[in-house]
Formats: sequence, structure tokens, C-alpha cells
Amino acid sequence: MPRRSTQREVRLTLWLRATPAKVWKALTDERQLARWYTRAHQHDLRKGGNWAFRVGQSTGRVLALRRNKLLAHSQKDDPKYPNMRIEYSIEKMGKVTVLKIRHSGFGKNKMVYDCWAGAWPSFSCNLKTLLETGAPLWEGSWS
Repeated sequence: MPRRSTQREVRLTLWLRATPAKVWKALTDERQLARWYTRAHQHDLRKGGNWAFRVGQSTGRVLALRRNKLLAHSQKDDPKYPNMRIEYSIEKMGKVTVLKIRHSGFGKNKMVYDCWAGAWPSFSCNLKTLLETGAPLWEGSWS
């Protein structure tokens, strides 16, 4: 379950049997993203680059980028929704890689927060299964 805070953030920690490079690829490669999350539409992987999903329905910019370590991007799913931030930090820890996901910036929009707080457990299980078995639990329903 994601940890819920009074700041309306969703935080998850995944322990993965995968290298940091393999985790990075799952977070940044358009084909990999489409397998566990959703289809990327515009994907300029550099700081300040455009980041869009589902044919521009979700848009944002790359805010921070350190290969195999950190990816952060803004995300706006609808003009009336808040501009959110999703951050992935990757750390090698012994034989596993720890991926921390922090989704913030919901402001006072409880409906959007509740939606994402409910979606992240599914996405994170799908990502973990993809990385550890080569096949996601489900594929294609968010594209």
C-alpha cells in the first residue's frame, strides 16, 4: 500500500531483482513504459524536455535527470487538474535495486489524489513483475 501523508503525496518503495540500468530503462524507454504504465506520446529525455502520455492527454516536462539514479517530471492530466510532480529515485542496495516513487503536487484536489493513490499499487506491481519476470501482469489497458 502506498504511504499517504497529510501533504497529499503518494510514496512507494519497491525492492527489485533488477539492475539500476534495467529499472532506468523501464522508466524511460517508450516501449517499456507502454508495457507497465501507459503509452508515451512525446518523450524528450533531457532536463526541460517535453513529456507526454496518451496522445498528449497527460503532459509535462522533465525536471531532473541522472541516468540510473533519478528521474523527475511534472504531469498535468487535465486542464482543471493540478500540475503534479512524479519522482523516481533508484539506488543499488546489495543484490537488489530500491526504487522510491514519490507523486506529489495534488494541492487540495482530493479526487485526483485518491485516483492516483489507488492506481499506484497496480502500476508498481506491474512494473515489478515486468522487471523480474519479463512480462507485466497486464498490458495495454492504459494505452
